[in-house]
Amino acid sequence: LAPLSEMEFTFDYGIDKMPEGEVIITFSFIRRENCRFAKAGYEQGFDQFIIKKADEKAEKEYKEKRKLCEKFEKQHRDAVYKPIKKDDFGLILEFITNWNQEHSDQYNTPYFYKQLNMIKKCMDHLYELDLFGIILMDEKKVYGVAIASLIGNVATLHVNLSLDSIPGAAEELMQCFARTTSLRARYISLEMDSGDLVERKKKSSYKPVKLEKYYATFNL
Repeated sequence: LAPLSEMEFTFDYGIDKMPEGEVIITFSFIRRENCRFAKAGYEQGFDQFIIKKADEKAEKEYKEKRKLCEKFEKQHRDAVYKPIKKDDFGLILEFITNWNQEHSDQYNTPYFYKQLNMIKKCMDHLYELDLFGIILMDEKKVYGVAIASLIGNVATLHVNLSLDSIPGAAEELMQCFARTTSLRARYISLEMDSGDLVERKKKSSYKPVKLEKYYATFNL
């Protein structure tokens, strides 16, 4: 290739044979012959590209969640999400009442009181602990609540509740929360509910980068 000229090359790096996850491809430009300033074999330049093979199952699940978000947005055109303030405690208590009616089987269980106690603590110390969160709502109803703390570049989600009777509310809440959190953090850590297999399965469907006994961490 002559100096100051260009040419297009097509490389078949066999993406079908690549493992899942990220693969780094490095291109090294080596001199074939001796020249005035370098000997043959001298690396005159290099470049790297990160290629990620698509996870078909994850892609399918993402599309399904995206469809649920679109369904929610279509059926609840006036719904918006807004930052949580201490003045919203009354709204959240009303939401908890509605949420409890949907989960009557969990009333008076450790899981129910754990959620109720967590929300009360978060609201009591919202400003002191520099907590942040969102409410997904319209003028008539609250559809979901998410509250998190921030340590370094990781946002740990302590409260993540939505109305199961509203299709797409859970997915829309997570999408809005992730959109808000991306301005503050690089990762979201979803706090697991000890022994609650349904919650663990739901959170695992978001493809965490790290899954532990009580927590799942996700890349934003």
